[in-house]
Amino acid sequence: MLSIVGSGAMGCLWAAHLYQQTDVCFVVTEPYRQKHHLSAPYSALSFNAFPNALESQPHRISTPRLAPDTAIKHDSTILIMTKSYDVDPAIIDIKPYLGAQNIVVLFQNGFGSQQRACNALGDTPCFAAVTTEGANKPDHQTVIHAGHGETVIGPMNKPAQLIGKAQWFDKLAASKLTLCYDPSISIQLMRKLAINCAINPFTAIGNCRNGAVRKQRLFQEVWPQLRAELAAMLNHANLNLSESELEEIVFDVMTKTANNQSSMLQDINSARPTEIDDINGFAHRYLEQHGLPFQMNKSLTEQVHALRS
Repeated sequence: MLSIVGSGAMGCLWAAHLYQQTDVCFVVTEPYRQKHHLSAPYSALSFNAFPNALESQPHRISTPRLAPDTAIKHDSTILIMTKSYDVDPAIIDIKPYLGAQNIVVLFQNGFGSQQRACNALGDTPCFAAVTTEGANKPDHQTVIHAGHGETVIGPMNKPAQLIGKAQWFDKLAASKLTLCYDPSISIQLMRKLAINCAINPFTAIGNCRNGAVRKQRLFQEVWPQLRAELAAMLNHANLNLSESELEEIVFDVMTKTANNQSSMLQDINSARPTEIDDINGFAHRYLEQHGLPFQMNKSLTEQVHALRS
């Protein structure tokens, strides 16, 4: 059984790619039940999926929604695809049903929620995923695979290191999404964090897609200072990227994902909380903690928060 916690764009995208290869269900945690006003027994989650951006006809997907005690078997792989701020309550609900035979894969943006989940789950093997797949839900009944990328997965705790790349990975690879394994996933997480810090807040503030960020006056004005802060963060974490190398990476991502709407912009447009506290907010706290300049990351965090006030 493959169990997915979180039925947003990314959760539905993976369900759409896996439902014909394995048994897939969505886990109804208590916050999810309250948000969607559900009562047991739960109806299946049905939606139209466009797994390929070139397809004009959708696939109709119907996936069971089950309570944690039913959804999680002794050998289940659990994909946690909630927002970073929803990880903690999700872990509280599923923890009683998890053991050393389960696999948990965390798909959150930013940094911090992954470590909290590992600390809470103890002996359960925890992996983290960094993905550049683009997905959005223009409405509750539709998920669109908006941009093809790759997903890198690696171990976050000692039990995961001991298991390594095993059958659970092959199960995910059946999705036909591009999947890679990296035993040093923390490096990938920090790199992705810096990219998100450089793109996501500007898409939210400027209400634009990724490809338009470089044209923004705000971005042009603050990028030199932000670039310096992010390079300092990466170098302190032993990634050793120069400011020019970081800029090349960020601009390349902007170009390759030009038509993508960042998850932060989607959250703002849907009047939902954003993950800014685990993106630029994390960078601000990390830099300040280590005595490094942090003011631009702090300012961007405050500006995104102000969008919801």
